[in-house]
Amino acid sequence: MKNERKKVFTVQTGIGCNNNCIFCMETQKRPKIKHTLQDFKKASKTYDIIDFSLGEPTLNPKLFEMIAMAKKVGFKNIEITTNGRMLSLPNYAKKLVNAGLTKFKISIHGADAFTHDSLTRTPGSFKQVLSGLIIVKKIREIKNIGLDTQTTITKQNYKNIPEMLQLFSKLNVDQIVFNLFDPIGQAEKKAKILLPKYTDVEKYFNKGIQNSKNLPNCIISIPLCILRNSLKKYAGNYELIILNQKEIPNKEEIRRGKIFLKRCEKCIAKEECDGIWEKYLSIYGDEEIMPITDSSLLNERKLYRNQKV
Repeated sequence: MKNERKKVFTVQTGIGCNNNCIFCMETQKRPKIKHTLQDFKKASKTYDIIDFSLGEPTLNPKLFEMIAMAKKVGFKNIEITTNGRMLSLPNYAKKLVNAGLTKFKISIHGADAFTHDSLTRTPGSFKQVLSGLIIVKKIREIKNIGLDTQTTITKQNYKNIPEMLQLFSKLNVDQIVFNLFDPIGQAEKKAKILLPKYTDVEKYFNKGIQNSKNLPNCIISIPLCILRNSLKKYAGNYELIILNQKEIPNKEEIRRGKIFLKRCEKCIAKEECDGIWEKYLSIYGDEEIMPITDSSLLNERKLYRNQKV
């Protein structure tokens, strides 16, 4: 089974952010890019999804206009990746939906204010994002829109995974996504402070799965070989992100600093894997990485993924 990714046309919507996340890999200053109707029309013929992201999109006063443009040219899947703070404002989320938005992808990095706010370095941000999630949950009672949570897993919050699974499930989200901290870009210098060990994260993810009922779809960006057999179905990778000013990246560009070990050549799941961060290996070594050679271990994963499509 190959690593299937949907093609996402990611629109740089903001040049700044109202959070100050310690794990952020993006540069704080970005060149301004003007988006035209023709840009969106051309993209709609190639890409499955349009996602307003990069910087905090809700800070852009033209966001509603751009969402309406995306709808006008024929995009069926119109998404936003946001820290969720602005969604706490009365009617803001509703206005996004009325403009044509079909899915919210909301970043939340803890099940409590202390954990989340210490990572965003923005006091009050947890209260606002939680309020925004509750508002979107209510909108979903009358509107057919999607809702995912996206969490960056670090040394500071991986023990909070069980509580996060319970909280996010109560919000009736469609999908819970746990992305391990990316030690690239400006975040690479903080890798020793923030990057958790795969097996430590796996332990608490398993605890959370075992203690939770009626979970939505869950994805965690840990190599398949790290996850115990009962958890392999949850392994996932980042969506293929297509920047509007670039061509579709090749496989090497997608992996962004990840490599395969020589032993990985024997793994039957290699096509579903992006490899291991070189920075991770420099910190923790490679003892955790073992190739999967028994195809039966992937049967439950295939069934789970087919059910969630």
